[in-house]
Amino acid sequence: MDMRKWTADEITVLKRDYPTVPTSDLAQRLNRSERAVQVKAARLGLRKIGRPGFRPSESRFRYERKGDTLLPLTKEKAYAVGFILADGWVGADRVRISNKNAIILAKVRNILGFSHTLKLERKGPHDIFTVTICDKRLATELRSLGIPHDKSWTATLPLIPDDLFGHFLRGYFDGDGNARYTYHGGLQVRFVSGSRVLLLELAERIHQLLGLHVPPVTHDRGRPNANRLCYAGEAAALIGEYMYRDAGDLFIPRKRQPFIQYASRPTKRKLTRADAEEIRRLAASGMPAARIAERFSVSISLIRLIIAGKRWSNDNVTA
Repeated sequence: MDMRKWTADEITVLKRDYPTVPTSDLAQRLNRSERAVQVKAARLGLRKIGRPGFRPSESRFRYERKGDTLLPLTKEKAYAVGFILADGWVGADRVRISNKNAIILAKVRNILGFSHTLKLERKGPHDIFTVTICDKRLATELRSLGIPHDKSWTATLPLIPDDLFGHFLRGYFDGDGNARYTYHGGLQVRFVSGSRVLLLELAERIHQLLGLHVPPVTHDRGRPNANRLCYAGEAAALIGEYMYRDAGDLFIPRKRQPFIQYASRPTKRKLTRADAEEIRRLAASGMPAARIAERFSVSISLIRLIIAGKRWSNDNVTA
Protein backbone atom coordinates (compact mmCIF):
# COMPACT_ATOMS: atom_id res chain seq x y z
CA MET A 1 0.00 0.00 0.00
CA ASP A 2 1.18 3.52 -0.85
CA MET A 3 2.73 5.06 2.30
CA ARG A 4 3.10 8.61 0.93
CA LYS A 5 1.55 11.34 3.02
CA TRP A 6 -1.68 12.76 1.64
CA THR A 7 -1.57 16.42 0.71
CA ALA A 8 -4.36 18.90 1.38
CA ASP A 9 -5.17 19.11 -2.35
CA GLU A 10 -5.44 15.31 -2.63
CA ILE A 11 -7.76 15.15 0.38
CA THR A 12 -9.95 17.86 -1.15
CA VAL A 13 -10.23 15.88 -4.41
CA LEU A 14 -10.94 12.69 -2.48
CA LYS A 15 -13.76 14.27 -0.43
CA ARG A 16 -15.30 15.82 -3.53
CA ASP A 17 -15.13 12.86 -5.92
CA TYR A 18 -15.00 9.64 -3.88
CA PRO A 19 -18.80 9.31 -3.34
CA THR A 20 -19.56 9.32 -7.10
CA VAL A 21 -16.36 8.57 -9.04
CA PRO A 22 -15.21 4.93 -9.46
CA THR A 23 -12.30 4.14 -7.14
CA SER A 24 -10.12 2.91 -9.99
CA ASP A 25 -10.46 6.21 -11.88
CA LEU A 26 -9.80 8.25 -8.74
CA ALA A 27 -6.73 6.15 -7.88
CA GLN A 28 -5.30 6.71 -11.36
CA ARG A 29 -5.94 10.45 -11.14
CA LEU A 30 -4.20 10.70 -7.75
CA ASN A 31 -1.45 8.30 -8.72
CA ARG A 32 -2.22 6.00 -5.81
CA SER A 33 -3.33 2.41 -5.41
CA GLU A 34 -7.06 1.61 -5.10
CA ARG A 35 -6.36 0.15 -1.65
CA ALA A 36 -4.76 3.42 -0.48
CA VAL A 37 -7.75 5.41 -1.73
CA GLN A 38 -10.23 3.07 0.03
CA VAL A 39 -8.34 3.19 3.34
CA LYS A 40 -8.06 7.00 3.34
CA ALA A 41 -11.75 7.35 2.41
CA ALA A 42 -12.74 5.06 5.27
CA ARG A 43 -10.68 7.11 7.73
CA LEU A 44 -12.41 10.27 6.50
CA GLY A 45 -15.84 8.63 6.84
CA LEU A 46 -16.59 8.81 3.11
CA ARG A 47 -19.10 6.43 1.50
CA LYS A 48 -20.04 5.58 -2.06
CA ILE A 49 -23.38 6.89 -3.32
CA GLY A 50 -23.35 4.66 -6.38
CA ARG A 51 -21.63 4.35 -9.68
CA PRO A 52 -22.86 6.94 -12.22
CA GLY A 53 -25.43 5.46 -14.60
CA PHE A 54 -25.36 2.06 -12.87
CA ARG A 55 -28.48 0.43 -11.42
CA PRO A 56 -28.36 -3.18 -10.19
CA SER A 57 -30.97 -5.44 -11.72
CA GLU A 58 -33.89 -6.59 -9.57
CA SER A 59 -32.45 -10.12 -9.65
CA ARG A 60 -29.59 -8.86 -7.48
CA PHE A 61 -31.95 -8.44 -4.53
CA ARG A 62 -32.90 -11.41 -2.40
CA TYR A 63 -36.43 -10.15 -1.80
CA GLU A 64 -38.94 -8.36 -3.97
CA ARG A 65 -38.42 -4.63 -3.72
CA LYS A 66 -41.22 -2.30 -2.67
CA GLY A 67 -42.81 -0.40 -5.53
CA ASP A 68 -45.20 1.92 -3.68
CA THR A 69 -45.15 3.89 -0.45
CA LEU A 70 -47.02 3.55 2.84
CA LEU A 71 -48.54 7.01 2.43
CA PRO A 72 -51.21 7.97 1.63
CA LEU A 73 -52.99 5.47 3.83
CA THR A 74 -55.63 3.03 2.61
CA LYS A 75 -57.86 0.89 4.84
CA GLU A 76 -55.41 -2.02 4.51
CA LYS A 77 -52.38 0.15 5.29
CA ALA A 78 -54.21 1.72 8.23
CA TYR A 79 -54.69 -1.80 9.62
CA ALA A 80 -50.98 -2.49 9.11
CA VAL A 81 -50.03 0.71 10.97
CA GLY A 82 -52.19 -0.31 13.95
CA PHE A 83 -50.69 -3.79 13.90
CA ILE A 84 -47.13 -2.41 13.83
CA LEU A 85 -47.91 0.01 16.67
CA ALA A 86 -48.93 -3.01 18.76
CA ASP A 87 -46.52 -5.74 17.65
CA GLY A 88 -43.76 -3.96 15.75
CA TRP A 89 -40.41 -2.28 16.28
CA VAL A 90 -39.25 0.64 14.14
CA GLY A 91 -35.52 1.26 13.77
CA ALA A 92 -33.55 3.75 11.71
CA ASP A 93 -33.64 1.66 8.55
CA ARG A 94 -35.70 -1.43 9.35
CA VAL A 95 -38.99 -2.61 10.79
CA ARG A 96 -39.51 -5.82 12.76
CA ILE A 97 -43.00 -7.29 13.31
CA SER A 98 -43.87 -10.30 15.47
CA ASN A 99 -47.04 -12.26 16.18
CA LYS A 100 -48.13 -15.77 17.05
CA ASN A 101 -50.42 -15.86 14.00
CA ALA A 102 -48.33 -16.46 10.87
CA ILE A 103 -51.24 -15.88 8.47
CA ILE A 104 -52.05 -12.36 9.65
CA LEU A 105 -48.33 -11.51 9.84
CA ALA A 106 -47.90 -12.56 6.20
CA LYS A 107 -50.90 -10.43 5.20
CA VAL A 108 -49.40 -7.36 6.91
CA ARG A 109 -46.07 -8.00 5.18
CA ASN A 110 -47.82 -8.24 1.81
CA ILE A 111 -49.79 -5.03 2.44
CA LEU A 112 -46.49 -3.22 3.01
CA GLY A 113 -45.29 -4.52 -0.36
CA PHE A 114 -42.59 -7.01 0.64
CA SER A 115 -41.96 -10.75 0.45
CA HIS A 116 -39.46 -11.34 3.26
CA THR A 117 -39.43 -14.75 4.91
CA LEU A 118 -41.17 -15.26 8.25
CA LYS A 119 -38.93 -16.77 10.91
CA LEU A 120 -40.16 -18.97 13.75
CA GLU A 121 -38.78 -18.22 17.20
CA ARG A 122 -39.42 -19.85 20.56
CA LYS A 123 -40.19 -17.40 23.39
CA GLY A 124 -41.12 -19.16 26.58
CA PRO A 125 -44.06 -21.50 26.01
CA HIS A 126 -45.09 -19.78 22.75
CA ASP A 127 -44.00 -19.96 19.13
CA ILE A 128 -43.55 -16.46 17.71
CA PHE A 129 -43.29 -15.61 14.01
CA THR A 130 -41.12 -12.63 13.09
CA VAL A 131 -40.43 -10.75 9.87
CA THR A 132 -37.68 -8.12 9.58
CA ILE A 133 -37.98 -5.65 6.70
CA CYS A 134 -34.87 -3.60 5.96
CA ASP A 135 -36.27 -0.49 4.29
CA LYS A 136 -35.33 3.01 5.38
CA ARG A 137 -38.26 4.61 3.57
CA LEU A 138 -40.81 2.45 5.39
CA ALA A 139 -39.20 3.20 8.75
CA THR A 140 -39.20 6.94 7.97
CA GLU A 141 -42.88 6.89 6.96
CA LEU A 142 -43.88 5.11 10.17
CA ARG A 143 -41.95 7.63 12.27
CA SER A 144 -43.68 10.46 10.38
CA LEU A 145 -47.02 9.03 11.55
CA GLY A 146 -45.84 9.23 15.15
CA ILE A 147 -44.50 5.71 15.84
CA PRO A 148 -41.15 6.21 17.66
CA HIS A 149 -38.26 3.83 18.12
CA ASP A 150 -39.03 3.33 21.85
CA LYS A 151 -42.80 3.10 21.36
CA SER A 152 -43.35 0.50 24.10
CA TRP A 153 -43.30 3.17 26.83
CA THR A 154 -43.65 6.49 25.01
CA ALA A 155 -46.02 5.81 22.09
CA THR A 156 -48.81 8.25 21.31
CA LEU A 157 -51.76 7.86 18.95
CA PRO A 158 -50.66 8.15 15.27
CA LEU A 159 -52.27 10.63 12.88
CA ILE A 160 -55.03 8.48 11.33
CA PRO A 161 -57.97 9.96 9.34
CA ASP A 162 -61.45 9.42 10.82
CA ASP A 163 -62.64 7.28 7.90
CA LEU A 164 -59.72 4.85 8.38
CA PHE A 165 -59.59 4.78 12.17
CA GLY A 166 -61.78 1.67 12.48
CA HIS A 167 -59.29 -0.32 10.39
CA PHE A 168 -56.36 1.08 12.40
CA LEU A 169 -58.15 0.14 15.65
CA ARG A 170 -58.75 -3.41 14.41
CA GLY A 171 -55.05 -3.75 13.57
CA TYR A 172 -54.06 -2.57 17.05
CA PHE A 173 -56.65 -4.88 18.62
CA ASP A 174 -55.28 -7.89 16.72
CA GLY A 175 -51.83 -7.05 18.06
CA ASP A 176 -52.43 -5.79 21.61
CA GLY A 177 -56.09 -6.39 22.39
CA ASN A 178 -58.42 -9.17 23.43
CA ALA A 179 -62.10 -9.85 23.95
CA ARG A 180 -64.08 -12.43 25.91
CA TYR A 181 -67.73 -13.35 26.22
CA THR A 182 -69.49 -15.40 28.88
CA TYR A 183 -73.21 -15.79 29.47
CA HIS A 184 -73.07 -14.28 32.96
CA GLY A 185 -70.15 -11.86 32.47
CA GLY A 186 -71.22 -10.54 29.06
CA LEU A 187 -68.85 -9.09 26.48
CA GLN A 188 -65.59 -7.42 27.50
CA VAL A 189 -62.99 -5.75 25.25
CA ARG A 190 -59.52 -4.78 26.41
CA PHE A 191 -56.65 -2.83 24.81
CA VAL A 192 -53.23 -2.99 26.48
CA SER A 193 -50.03 -0.98 26.16
CA GLY A 194 -46.91 0.04 28.05
CA SER A 195 -47.79 3.65 27.22
CA ARG A 196 -50.52 5.12 29.38
CA VAL A 197 -50.69 8.21 27.16
CA LEU A 198 -51.49 6.07 24.11
CA LEU A 199 -54.48 4.43 25.81
CA LEU A 200 -55.78 7.76 27.11
CA GLU A 201 -55.64 9.22 23.61
CA LEU A 202 -57.24 6.07 22.20
CA ALA A 203 -60.16 6.33 24.66
CA GLU A 204 -60.66 9.99 23.77
CA ARG A 205 -60.66 9.25 20.03
CA ILE A 206 -63.22 6.45 20.50
CA HIS A 207 -65.34 8.88 22.50
CA GLN A 208 -65.20 11.44 19.67
CA LEU A 209 -66.05 8.94 16.93
CA LEU A 210 -68.54 6.65 18.70
CA GLY A 211 -69.83 8.77 21.56
CA LEU A 212 -68.81 6.23 24.21
CA HIS A 213 -67.80 7.25 27.71
CA VAL A 214 -64.08 7.53 28.49
CA PRO A 215 -63.20 4.70 30.92
CA PRO A 216 -60.20 4.96 33.24
CA VAL A 217 -56.86 3.44 32.24
CA THR A 218 -55.79 0.95 34.89
CA HIS A 219 -52.71 -1.17 35.49
CA ASP A 220 -51.71 -4.24 37.48
CA ARG A 221 -50.58 -3.72 41.05
CA GLY A 222 -46.82 -3.27 41.10
CA ARG A 223 -46.69 -3.10 37.27
CA PRO A 224 -47.23 0.55 36.28
CA ASN A 225 -46.37 -0.19 32.65
CA ALA A 226 -49.01 -2.93 32.24
CA ASN A 227 -51.81 -0.51 31.29
CA ARG A 228 -55.33 -1.57 30.27
CA LEU A 229 -58.29 0.17 28.63
CA CYS A 230 -61.50 -1.83 29.06
CA TYR A 231 -65.04 -1.64 27.66
CA ALA A 232 -67.98 -3.90 28.51
CA GLY A 233 -71.51 -4.70 27.36
CA GLU A 234 -73.09 -2.64 24.61
CA ALA A 235 -70.08 -0.30 24.47
CA ALA A 236 -67.83 -3.28 23.72
CA ALA A 237 -70.29 -4.55 21.11
CA LEU A 238 -70.36 -1.13 19.41
CA ILE A 239 -66.56 -1.09 19.24
CA GLY A 240 -66.62 -4.56 17.69
CA GLU A 241 -69.18 -3.53 15.07
CA TYR A 242 -67.07 -0.45 14.30
CA MET A 243 -63.79 -2.38 13.97
CA TYR A 244 -65.12 -5.17 11.75
CA ARG A 245 -67.14 -2.95 9.40
CA ASP A 246 -65.83 -3.48 5.85
CA ALA A 247 -62.99 -5.63 7.24
CA GLY A 248 -62.98 -8.27 4.50
CA ASP A 249 -60.69 -11.08 5.67
CA LEU A 250 -58.11 -8.80 7.29
CA PHE A 251 -58.48 -9.85 10.93
CA ILE A 252 -57.67 -12.72 13.29
CA PRO A 253 -60.80 -14.95 13.36
CA ARG A 254 -60.16 -16.12 16.93
CA LYS A 255 -60.32 -12.54 18.24
CA ARG A 256 -63.59 -11.85 16.45
CA GLN A 257 -65.34 -14.90 17.89
CA PRO A 258 -66.46 -13.28 21.21
CA PHE A 259 -68.30 -10.56 19.27
CA ILE A 260 -70.12 -13.20 17.21
CA GLN A 261 -71.05 -15.09 20.38
CA TYR A 262 -72.40 -11.91 21.96
CA ALA A 263 -74.50 -11.06 18.89
CA SER A 264 -76.05 -14.56 18.84
CA ARG A 265 -76.55 -14.84 22.61
CA PRO A 266 -79.93 -15.98 23.97
CA THR A 267 -82.17 -13.01 24.67
CA LYS A 268 -84.76 -12.80 27.40
CA ARG A 269 -88.39 -13.34 26.37
CA LYS A 270 -91.75 -14.25 27.90
CA LEU A 271 -92.95 -17.81 27.58
CA THR A 272 -96.61 -18.72 27.29
CA ARG A 273 -98.33 -21.69 28.88
CA ALA A 274 -98.30 -23.36 25.47
CA ASP A 275 -94.51 -22.86 25.35
CA ALA A 276 -94.12 -24.50 28.76
CA GLU A 277 -96.20 -27.50 27.68
CA GLU A 278 -94.12 -27.78 24.48
CA ILE A 279 -90.93 -27.64 26.55
CA ARG A 280 -92.10 -30.53 28.74
CA ARG A 281 -93.11 -32.50 25.65
CA LEU A 282 -89.70 -32.02 24.03
CA ALA A 283 -87.93 -33.00 27.25
CA ALA A 284 -90.05 -36.14 27.49
CA SER A 285 -89.06 -37.05 23.93
CA GLY A 286 -85.39 -36.98 24.95
CA MET A 287 -84.26 -33.59 23.64
CA PRO A 288 -81.42 -32.15 25.79
CA ALA A 289 -82.24 -29.08 27.90
CA ALA A 290 -79.51 -27.10 26.15
CA ARG A 291 -81.13 -27.56 22.74
CA ILE A 292 -84.55 -26.65 24.12
CA ALA A 293 -83.11 -23.48 25.69
CA GLU A 294 -81.52 -22.54 22.37
CA ARG A 295 -84.82 -23.07 20.51
CA PHE A 296 -86.78 -20.84 22.88
CA SER A 297 -83.94 -18.32 23.47
CA VAL A 298 -84.00 -18.74 27.25
CA SER A 299 -81.55 -19.98 29.88
CA ILE A 300 -80.97 -23.67 30.53
CA SER A 301 -81.75 -23.19 34.22
CA LEU A 302 -85.26 -21.95 33.38
CA ILE A 303 -85.86 -24.94 31.10
CA ARG A 304 -84.89 -27.30 33.92
CA LEU A 305 -87.22 -25.54 36.36
CA ILE A 306 -90.13 -25.84 33.92
CA ILE A 307 -89.39 -29.52 33.29
CA ALA A 308 -89.27 -30.18 37.06
CA GLY A 309 -92.61 -28.38 37.51
CA LYS A 310 -91.07 -25.74 39.79
CA ARG A 311 -92.04 -22.87 37.50
CA TRP A 312 -95.42 -21.94 36.08
CA SER A 313 -97.67 -20.79 38.85
CA ASN A 314 -98.74 -17.76 36.78
CA ASP A 315 -99.99 -17.46 33.26
CA ASN A 316 -96.61 -16.18 32.04
CA VAL A 317 -92.99 -16.72 32.96
CA THR A 318 -90.08 -14.44 32.24
CA ALA A 319 -86.80 -15.96 31.13
